[in-house]
Amino acid sequence: WALILGIILFMGCTMAILDFGEDPATEQQPYYERAFQAAYLAWVSVFSGKSNFRGASLPAQISTMAFQIFLLIIVASYKANLASMLIVKAVSAQVDSIEAAIDKNFVICIPDAINGTMHLNYPGATYYVFAGSTQNFARHMHRGDCDAAVIHDKRIEQLNAGWIH
Repeated sequence: WALILGIILFMGCTMAILDFGEDPATEQQPYYERAFQAAYLAWVSVFSGKSNFRGASLPAQISTMAFQIFLLIIVASYKANLASMLIVKAVSAQVDSIEAAIDKNFVICIPDAINGTMHLNYPGATYYVFAGSTQNFARHMHRGDCDAAVIHDKRIEQLNAGWIH
């Protein structure tokens, strides 16, 4: 937050020098008044999601464009973070091993490729065997077919990244 506030103040000072000096209405104002007015416009720009600077000169227009890109990144990051907090419920690991899942009598999703190995090593478990892509484990868990899954870490990373729907 300190960095964002610092960038906002820096942009306000930059625009006080570049932009407000070109405007006849603000040309006679003392520098500190221009700096406060520019800092205020920069602060309002953050909350409106767009730049409120005019950019009369070429350096001012370039600075305004850079500030708009900064605003785009900040607003998009904030919205994505807020959306993730609102959409994704807190998930805590209920089990940390296959033995814990068996002890809790969980139905365990396993791909058909490891069906024989799992029955051989853990004969007391209850399994839901699915064929096809291992990407389907999330669908089976969501439908309630199983309570846990034996799956590669890469698939979980892909699920968290949004590559698996």
